[in-house]
Amino acid sequence: MSRVRALRGGEDYDASFGARMTGSGEYAELISKRFQLACKRLGLNQRGNALDCTKFNVPAQAGDQLTLF
Repeated sequence: MSRVRALRGGEDYDASFGARMTGSGEYAELISKRFQLACKRLGLNQRGNALDCTKFNVPAQAGDQLTLF
């Protein structure tokens, strides 16, 4: 809970609009930087990655469902 309080300015929870799913402070900045570096290392934040719709296959019939296993 001390980490949560560190991200929330000493509070357990902040219900104000726009602040619920974001943190602030040094620890939040550290997590953000690590995430950005991981995305850069893995090539996840490049603009040229378009979806390839040619790989999509429509099922034979509308009611057909593929097996899970």
